[in-house]
Amino acid sequence: MRVSLDGNVIEGTEYQYNKTGYIIHGFVYQARKDIQAIFHLHTPSIVAVSSLKDGLLPISQWALHFYNKISYHNYNSLALSNTEGKRLIADLKENFVMLMRNHGSITCGRTIQEAMFYTYHLERACKTQCLTLAMNRELSIPSEEICSKAVKDLLSFESNLGERDWHAWVRLIKKKVEPPSEKYMLISTTSELEDTCEELIAKKPKFIAVDTEFIRNNLIYYPKLSLIQISYGEKSFIVDALVPEIDLSFIKKIMLNQVITKVFHSCRQDIESLLTVFKCVPTPIFDTQVAAMFCHYYHDFIGYSKVVEQYQGIALDKIKAKNSDWLRRPLSEDQLDYAINDVVHLYDLYQILCNKLEENNRMCWFQEEMESIVNINKYLHSPKDAWKRIKFNYEANPRLVLTVKAVSEWQETLAQRYNMNRNKVINNVVIAGFIEKNVEHVDEILDDLKRNAKNIKDADLLEFVNIFNENEKNWMQQNSILPNNYDKSVFDILSIILDSKCKESNISRKLVSSKDELTGSISGQIDKLFKGWRYDFFGRSVESFLNTSSKFEISAVKSANNTTKIRSNLVENNCC
Repeated sequence: MRVSLDGNVIEGTEYQYNKTGYIIHGFVYQARKDIQAIFHLHTPSIVAVSSLKDGLLPISQWALHFYNKISYHNYNSLALSNTEGKRLIADLKENFVMLMRNHGSITCGRTIQEAMFYTYHLERACKTQCLTLAMNRELSIPSEEICSKAVKDLLSFESNLGERDWHAWVRLIKKKVEPPSEKYMLISTTSELEDTCEELIAKKPKFIAVDTEFIRNNLIYYPKLSLIQISYGEKSFIVDALVPEIDLSFIKKIMLNQVITKVFHSCRQDIESLLTVFKCVPTPIFDTQVAAMFCHYYHDFIGYSKVVEQYQGIALDKIKAKNSDWLRRPLSEDQLDYAINDVVHLYDLYQILCNKLEENNRMCWFQEEMESIVNINKYLHSPKDAWKRIKFNYEANPRLVLTVKAVSEWQETLAQRYNMNRNKVINNVVIAGFIEKNVEHVDEILDDLKRNAKNIKDADLLEFVNIFNENEKNWMQQNSILPNNYDKSVFDILSIILDSKCKESNISRKLVSSKDELTGSISGQIDKLFKGWRYDFFGRSVESFLNTSSKFEISAVKSANNTTKIRSNLVENNCC
């Protein structure tokens, strides 16, 4: 309802009119022309603190927003008279926040955003104080000098106080109250897709959130694209990529638009599924998983729901449709909600992580990583490299590398050619059997392939012979790929140092180097650590360590207590 400053109802009914509400709000508006918004609360925490003689204590950063800037008003029953309204004004003075003893609070602002900012922080401060006092322990209260500095810093931290938080609260409320059907549109015709894509391009968004749903089962090699989800703030939509004859070229145009950044989370599989349809990699892209790992130490690769919860405080339900059959039609409401939530929250996550990267001075490193990620060669699996997926003991019989390389190259070649799952060509268990039995000769391998490879043509078996012979001719060259002078003790030391350095710098270790990459760097087979930002961060240390003549006691590695000692030795030798 609406009420005039003199208390007359302008809009609404007398039944809705609250006299105490008018006295509390109306008199403040009349007396303070700078105030444009007022909140009046009486939550349990606020009432509890208002009832204390000491009032709000400066025991939390929440409370320090109000240090020497909060007024108090003694309780005098219900606020029903003009006299009470005048008392309120007299007690409020020039402040924007006042605790009403035994009653509640008034929080005001020059904007509604500022008023909400004070309201939120006051409630948090009061709740924290109640929890603290309940512990019945001695309090740690900052000095008056620190409190005075803190309130100045907190209230001058950003212009337009509360503006940024307000927009976040509005987004959060919208997500909680909007019914699923209003969150997105499901596109299943070319005409709908064309109109929607043209509308998106006309809006000229700087970035969009993108996700895909696809099928990767035990029958096929390439992922089968099922859905493409896109959000650009005011609009979100899902494209049914399985509709026969739907023209996805309109999506391809957006994916290649250099003005629009495409935001993904853990983009590799999404890019692979889009690559099967568009034959190109979206660019430019922003991967929120990589961004988060540049800003925080995670033990492993961080999942989407955990990043959303950490940075947005939203717990996603990822269970309902996690293992869905994305080929099934029609899709259920749970499946569609699951799909669209991945981009709705991803859109909001982008700006948060951009700010975080800037704060941590990691944006240049991140951009370098994104340039690497969009290299199409990362997604074109070369059959000649397929052997690297197979884990076995190289040193037991170095010639087994020839067997593994030839069989895995043949397996990968046929899997790609016939879009067949690798294990449908030849099961990895059979390859493991070659290793266990030390099978080295082409005739022995061919006999096993004939027995175990299903639905394979004679021409395919002949192709294996050609692949094996080619690898055998180049055996000396292939033999050079084996780890050279690899010392596990060196790996152990560098692994400890890397982990320590990542924790100190608040960056995820797996982003810097996996165990295999570190092993390859030590043996001279992988140069990833010696390029770009990784070289600046850790590669130079590895290089110096490998080149130094200093010796380290390997026994030190066995004790976690010696980590600092090892690191100090490295520093003394200019290794890190």
